Amino acid sequence: PREFDTFQENALRIGEDIVAAHNGDLDDEELRELNDKLMKVERGFLKDDDDILYKRDEGWFKHTIYAPSYDYGYAGVILPGPTEAARDRNQTETVNQLRMLSERISCAAAWMLDVDPVC
Repeated sequence: PREFDTFQENALRIGEDIVAAHNGDLDDEELRELNDKLMKVERGFLKDDDDILYKRDEGWFKHTIYAPSYDYGYAGVILPGPTEAARDRNQTETVNQLRMLSERISCAAAWMLDVDPVC
């Protein structure tokens, strides 16, 4: 999907900035801007308040990329919504979770470019 391509392109750009920071090539202001951008990208992966992660109707859990397992506690699950919906063979919910994930990836990609997305 296009969202994944855009995310990958933007991640490669921001990766160059991370390498520059690691090499000490960024001044304090540039480093602060990079850190702010990375925090916004991370927040881009949080679900909207009106979205519900599959099997996670508790309002406190919001991350769409990783979560503790619904069935196994603290064992991690990558892409928890679509992963657990597919495992339960719930096709409708799998599609819904993939739609939400796609929106979150688009949002995070926009933050990488310092675009204030409508997310």
